[in-house]
Amino acid sequence: MDLSTITVLQHFASDRAPYITSGIMITVPDTGVGNMSYHRSMVHSPTELATSLHSRGDLWRLCKTTLANRSSWIQA
Repeated sequence: MDLSTITVLQHFASDRAPYITSGIMITVPDTGVGNMSYHRSMVHSPTELATSLHSRGDLWRLCKTTLANRSSWIQA
């Protein structure tokens, strides 16, 4: 998806870029046990979002496990 084709707001002058403020991220790792969570995501490029993952969150643990197993991520 080309993110430059949708309206994404820059909410504050201190924001580094426009953000999707209540985006839902869905992950389904190789285990088949998925996760759905809300994250504030910065538009990093026309095809990429950057999100802060917190070490107490499920998405962070799934990312860490995936990277350790060198499994592929499902991309939209």
